[in-house]
Amino acid sequence: MFEACVKLQKESRKHVHILIDEIDSVLNKDKEYGATNLTLEIQILMDGVVHYPQLSVLGATNSPDRIPMPMIRRFSKALIVGELTQSHRIQLLKQFVSYMPEADWTDQHWNDIASKLDGATGDVIRKVVDNVWRTKMRQFTRENEDVASNLVESLNTNGQKFQVAHFDDKKRRVFKEELGKYVQIRPSDVMYSVDVHLTNIAIHHEIETAKETYSKAKQFIDQLKHDKIA
Repeated sequence: MFEACVKLQKESRKHVHILIDEIDSVLNKDKEYGATNLTLEIQILMDGVVHYPQLSVLGATNSPDRIPMPMIRRFSKALIVGELTQSHRIQLLKQFVSYMPEADWTDQHWNDIASKLDGATGDVIRKVVDNVWRTKMRQFTRENEDVASNLVESLNTNGQKFQVAHFDDKKRRVFKEELGKYVQIRPSDVMYSVDVHLTNIAIHHEIETAKETYSKAKQFIDQLKHDKIA
């Protein structure tokens, strides 16, 4: 992989990034450091990567504490990514809800819902809004079969079946305005979906796991700063 990336960099003259996801599964403390050929090989490659200024190596993990410190030191920086603040949750909620006709929203509604989703990941927020969308659309198609059929037909142009890739801003706006005559997403709809999801054991576990993961990550980063590594 490293050889291929070096070749790619020389041919393209562009910066090449290598991302090793769940890197703790490759480099971990379950075995003695340097005991496996793979660990040793990556150690050698990481030592040599400084000679290739146009090649970067990134490792992603939820368990940095499993990685031997000698390997951690071979990375120039350690960062926490993906943790959502209140403003991030509001931004995601607005983004997901914006695909549907909205009604009666205020800044306070966005803040209240985002606060209730404290600790939630982007995946949880998407599931909350997707549930509202499915519920509303099921009700719409059940009560307005003819209108729903006409809307579907309006998406098909020039005898070709609708494709999301061809759904530009103009078509999206027209569709949203027409759908808005029958369907509106209100704060109470989203809040109800939040309440339902928060009682789901799997969702609750996902949120608590995320909180615990980020808490441990911050402690880990603090320790690295103390050791002047981060």
